[in-house]
Amino acid sequence: MLEKLARVWESEHFKQGNDSFFLSNYFLFRFIDKDEFDEENSEAGSWFSIIQKKFGDKRIICISDFTGDRDHEAYILMDANSFNIFLYRLPMGMETSNPIFLSDSLEELFGQENFEQLFVDAEDEELWNWMERCAVEYEVPSEVAKGVIPTYDLRAYFQKVEDTFLSDPKEFNGPKFKAYFSKFDLGQDIPDDFAVFEINMDNKLQNLLETLNRKQSKYLFKTVQFSVSGFWGIYQENALSQEDKVKFTQLGLIS
Repeated sequence: MLEKLARVWESEHFKQGNDSFFLSNYFLFRFIDKDEFDEENSEAGSWFSIIQKKFGDKRIICISDFTGDRDHEAYILMDANSFNIFLYRLPMGMETSNPIFLSDSLEELFGQENFEQLFVDAEDEELWNWMERCAVEYEVPSEVAKGVIPTYDLRAYFQKVEDTFLSDPKEFNGPKFKAYFSKFDLGQDIPDDFAVFEINMDNKLQNLLETLNRKQSKYLFKTVQFSVSGFWGIYQENALSQEDKVKFTQLGLIS
């Protein structure tokens, strides 16, 4: 394990301060150096008591702590034996949740062997500009900034999956929304005056989907929230292939 990590630690690109990346639908992470690795995974580290009790040989290799007070939000973990990669999101309460399996290896997670070349400085202007554009622009960009993993916009991927609906933040498109459900012979069940913009603002959308799901058993509609842009989407779970279900989970689109 240490040999795999040392290759990153010893690279000139990493030594120059390029250690950060935005992962999927999760958080901005930084790949920690050897000193921090030793500290976080020692008995002095806050993680040690948890891994000994529940997660065995998994070790912290990346930390998301880009908050105002630098509190840890999540960890990327490597299994010291299999080298499999997991994500652990720190819970709000005292209960520990289960790690999410991400990939068989770091190379698979990042999509290339010399993956550290994808990292950027934590204050990289292009990366932060990309995140700002995602939050304020109406179009899905054709390219993402360096430091974004995977190297495509999740909304573009989502749109290509069968039986999905992607929101338009400029204005709620009622006819487009009703047309989506008309594909499932449910268009008549969508109120003509229905409109929603932010799915976390109230429960209008969730209540509607619950009503549609209760009415029939053939389809199962669920929502997705895109963390950087604020876009939201709907997918029909029964139409997802097993491959897409695995991919959705690994990308943080569903949990």
